[in-house]
Amino acid sequence: MKGFYPKHETLPIKNVLNNCDKFSHKMYNNPNRYVAKKLMNAPISPNFIKAQSHFSSRLREIPYNYTSFSDKEIVLRFLGDEIWIILEELRGERKTGHSAKMLFEVLGDLWVVKRNPYLQDDLLENPKRLKMLIQAMHHRVQSIEDRSFGNMKVAQLTTAALSAISTFESEFKKTKKLRKRVSSRLKRHTKKHNIQRFRICFTRGFNNYF
Repeated sequence: MKGFYPKHETLPIKNVLNNCDKFSHKMYNNPNRYVAKKLMNAPISPNFIKAQSHFSSRLREIPYNYTSFSDKEIVLRFLGDEIWIILEELRGERKTGHSAKMLFEVLGDLWVVKRNPYLQDDLLENPKRLKMLIQAMHHRVQSIEDRSFGNMKVAQLTTAALSAISTFESEFKKTKKLRKRVSSRLKRHTKKHNIQRFRICFTRGFNNYF
């Protein structure tokens, strides 16, 4: 205790223990000590239910999300309003949570690449790596579909996820074509190493930070 108090205010350990004993004695003799048990059986307030729904909207289950965006905002950007409503409905039906985890992993991959022009540049320079990433995302979505057992809500989720992956892939193809066009024009005015530096800026401008 000496480390927490100046020399002239040193609090003996004996006094601390005595104070603790007095406090516990007061609590034991307090007639209202059973009020907490009664409150546990009280009806749930509608405000509490609203707070729960607000909590779920700020919940973070999507990996690689180091931004201020919540899971809800990311789902709305990639999959749309209807899919978020379906996700909220399915949240209460989860058993193992494996399907939800795989879907959030797909969204995490899409989000981290969208937000990072350096990753985009790396994937454009390495088509095999990009192909492997897209195959992995497709594999996860297929696994979700296999585990759905004909659930129509899950079918809507997988359709929206496949559409998002397809858009993601097509954007890389568009960027590659645009880069070729820009490079061919810039070669007339500058050297090749300057064009290499321009690629990162071009990727940022093309995606407008999503």
